[in-house]
Amino acid sequence: MFALGYCLETLIVKRFVTRPHHVQFIVFIGLSLLFTGVQLISFGPDPRPSVSQLSFETITFGSIRVDLARLQAAAATTVLILTLAAFLKFSSFGRFIRAAADNRLGGLIVGIPIPKIYAITFGIGTACAGFSGALISPLFDAQPYLAVDFTLLAFVRSLWEDLGVSLER
Repeated sequence: MFALGYCLETLIVKRFVTRPHHVQFIVFIGLSLLFTGVQLISFGPDPRPSVSQLSFETITFGSIRVDLARLQAAAATTVLILTLAAFLKFSSFGRFIRAAADNRLGGLIVGIPIPKIYAITFGIGTACAGFSGALISPLFDAQPYLAVDFTLLAFVRSLWEDLGVSLER
């Protein structure tokens, strides 16, 4: 997934980095539709369950019962978040990523290879998305539109929060 993300950023996304956000959003919607169409052609529209023993095992903590797939996903996600946070905070490459995100022009002036940083960062993000997909596979049936549902939900939530609207009940 890292290699796919790196290539995708190098071939397509880098052309839209300096464009307005709505143009970038349209590009990603188009890529999402392309990937969904390829999945529909390759695998068909029907949901397919993943076969995993984790889907059927539970652990009991006192009076609380938790299925093992969700517990494993939570633990693995926690490890990934802590690893990424440490990488961004303590590594020199993580400092480059933070500098590129904070001030693109300033990073270019001091010699940070911004296009390479963007490509690697996009690869890392794509790898995290693949990791997430693997973690939710015991919880949801695989289908071409599953990623669109999660992406749309995340986008709407971030849009409303940017506008200052609370989504909490």
